[in-house]
Amino acid sequence: MAVKTILYSCISVMKTIVSYLLAIALSIGLVSCGDLNISERIEAFPIPEIKGISFNNSSDRESILSETAPPILIRQLGRTFENYTPTVSILDPSPDQVLDNTNITVQIKVSNFPLFRDENLEIGPHLHLILDNKPYQAIYSVDEPIFLENLTPGTHTLRAFAVNSWNESFKNKGGYAETTFHILTKTKNNNPNPQIPLLTYNSPSGIYGAEPIMLDFYLSHLPSSEIVKDSAREALPNWRVKATVNGESFILDQWQPVYLTGFAIGNNWIQLELLDDEGNSIDNTFNNTVRLITYNPENKDSLSRIVTGEIDLSEAIPIVDQNYEIPVEEMIQAVVEEEIFTEEVKRENIVEQSELLSEEKTILDKLGEIEADISVENSLNEEQEKVTEEEFISETEVNPEAIIDQEIIQENDITNDNLAVDKEVDKKKKEVKINE
Repeated sequence: MAVKTILYSCISVMKTIVSYLLAIALSIGLVSCGDLNISERIEAFPIPEIKGISFNNSSDRESILSETAPPILIRQLGRTFENYTPTVSILDPSPDQVLDNTNITVQIKVSNFPLFRDENLEIGPHLHLILDNKPYQAIYSVDEPIFLENLTPGTHTLRAFAVNSWNESFKNKGGYAETTFHILTKTKNNNPNPQIPLLTYNSPSGIYGAEPIMLDFYLSHLPSSEIVKDSAREALPNWRVKATVNGESFILDQWQPVYLTGFAIGNNWIQLELLDDEGNSIDNTFNNTVRLITYNPENKDSLSRIVTGEIDLSEAIPIVDQNYEIPVEEMIQAVVEEEIFTEEVKRENIVEQSELLSEEKTILDKLGEIEADISVENSLNEEQEKVTEEEFISETEVNPEAIIDQEIIQENDITNDNLAVDKEVDKKKKEVKINE
């Protein structure tokens, strides 16, 4: 046992060293940006009013929303994706195609970007596929066609774009694809104008178990000069995004995600609206979208555990690198920990059984004491009854006529009492007659 304890301690130290080395390795290449701690990414790629976005509250209550920096583990993992420039294309259905079936197949091509889902944490880099303006469908493989069923007749638009393991969209132009097609016939709905900027709501969506929660969107139909470059994320002069969370609004003029805290437990609503540089709505299909999400702190999905730091860096790396293999040291540690855990469980079981036996013995002892007391009391009662009976028998044997005399005396007393009563009644009768 002592050898296992020493081995366990040594491996724990090695694990700590490996984690630091992994963090350093993921940081290489960004030193020139000064992006080495939790706040420097914000300084390198500034978010408007990072010290506190101006939230306009439509109600009288005090604002509870707050902007914060991305979680440290997400910032570390995010460096892995900075070398990717995904290209996404929708091959089928083709633009303006009229289909004679309400069930269709979608074929997508992706290059310069891996699609996979880690088996343990069940997340990884993927695509978001949006039909019209419904919540996205996560796509982790395009090797097989994607089936969409029971589409309504009329015009529909599909949008697909690459996202990382925590749903942040890639902002390069090639990472987004769009096609508009028709089921049986053409209609005016779900048909965005390609000449007008288009806003695609990305995140948040679904259920969240931890804050901060990321707000993210994608912009398309923009002039080439307004597409965000990997090397320079500058403010775009011709648009704004108005975001509203549970009635609190703020304006974004940077194309990058925002992390927020202050969500209510339960349902929350988020609205994104595309505006021009003067604050007027840009009228195009899908440019004003509202989503309902749920915040439940008891939800312990993988993303929530990453946000709260319950998962360490080495455990989270497989969601950004599908070829990552657990170091031998960690495998040894896992075996040792399993053995230690097994021994601890055995000890706990032995202690628990010992405690149960002790409690059972105590109960039995108490029952024995109670039974002994009852037995003694019964014996005393029996002895007392025996003594009383013996005394009675003894007295009877000594003077049996005394009992008979006593009975005669009692009968005479009763007779005398009855005679006295009769005399008294006769006396009363005589007095009544005299009075008459």
